[in-house]
Amino acid sequence: MSGVDSGADISAVLEIYVYFRAAPAREDAVRAALAKQRTLAGLACGAQLRAGLRMEAPDAASDWLTWLEVYRFEGRVATQGWPAATLEAIERCAAASGLADCALAGRHREVFRMAD
Repeated sequence: MSGVDSGADISAVLEIYVYFRAAPAREDAVRAALAKQRTLAGLACGAQLRAGLRMEAPDAASDWLTWLEVYRFEGRVATQGWPAATLEAIERCAAASGLADCALAGRHREVFRMAD
């Protein structure tokens, strides 16, 4: 797996957050790509993937929808090269699933070690 292995510290929870914007007309394409991404990322790096759509104010007009992917690595410890290797694997999966093509202006990524 890409940079994350099972370790002695089973309380370790690592999460990667990916945000991107997509045109509202691409919502069905994003949902289909997320389903593929869930499978591909699970196989490539052992991630559990949750995804969501940002809730906007009812009166907010926008030319895009903001999507969130949350990759969770529970009971894992970072190994040499993490998170770079894992981020690369996630982005390769996003290209293969079609998810990267849905993003209007790239994908913003953040990595967290959860406190509790």
